[in-house]
This record gives sequence, structure tokens and C-alpha cells, in this order.
Amino acid sequence: MFSLKPKTNSGLEEAINTCLHNMRASRTDPKAYAKWTDQLVKLQTLKKEEARKRISPDTWLIVLANVAGIVMIINHEHTNNLTSKALSFVPKLR
Repeated sequence: MFSLKPKTNSGLEEAINTCLHNMRASRTDPKAYAKWTDQLVKLQTLKKEEARKRISPDTWLIVLANVAGIVMIINHEHTNNLTSKALSFVPKLR
């Protein structure tokens, strides 16, 4: 259900690895090294743009705990005929 590692394009990863390999090979040539460094920066920018932002499992846990608490309070109010407001326990959005 939750993936800790974002799925990335294998072609993009391969291009980054090739770029790093070429950077290691061209350490003595400053122009070639600068060219590969620029290429690496562009590839890493593309990788960041492709990575989707996911909701963390911690956030899901907080949301589920809040919903479970509200359901428990409403169930208790329904069975014991209490008059309180369950919505006051919901955290407010900022």
C-alpha cells in the first residue's frame, strides 16, 4: 500500500549513472567535466520533477486515528444518549 521509495524512470536513472561514469572518466579534462556536470544537474532536476509527492504513512495514521476517535465518540453518544460535540476533537487545518 505504501511505497517508501518513489518509483523512478529506469531510463532516467541509467542516464544519471552514465553521466556519473563519464564524469569520473573525464576528471582531467575541465571542459568535458563541466559539460557532464551541467548534464547531471539537468537530469537530477528532471528526476525531482518526476517524483510524485506522496502522503507519508505517519499522516495517514494520524488521520485514521482521528476518524476512529470520532466514530467511537459518536457511537458512545448514540448508545448512551449524551449531548456533546465530537467535532470539537477534530484538529483544525492551518
